[in-house]
Amino acid sequence: VSKIPYVVASPETQPFYTRVRAEIKVILADGTEPPEADVLRYVHLNCDDENWEKGADGWWYYRGTVSRSEKVALFTEVTFDSALPNAYQGCRVVVDVYAQATQVKNNPVPQEGYTAIVGWPESKTK
Repeated sequence: VSKIPYVVASPETQPFYTRVRAEIKVILADGTEPPEADVLRYVHLNCDDENWEKGADGWWYYRGTVSRSEKVALFTEVTFDSALPNAYQGCRVVVDVYAQATQVKNNPVPQEGYTAIVGWPESKTK
């Protein structure tokens, strides 16, 4: 299944900065969920760390601005480690993607970089 989660700017929008957080959830065939550490060990997103920077707060910050009609993606693939245990057979994987934006106008990038930009909405995710 190919579902690339793009951040998309409409033709009418003003340029903005964006940040994205992806949360991976695995539901095993018996309906239980494995520990988060196991999920992170066996299920991987191919995050674009050339154009995105992971902040200490868990968000990925786009290194640039998103302009009219532009689209950007943090990742394009979900892969599974070759050491994936048999318990994962028949599992369901859900990747929830959250994106936030803040305007570029009158909001320069601080010396500390994109992770220090002001104006992000309060986060209701982990």
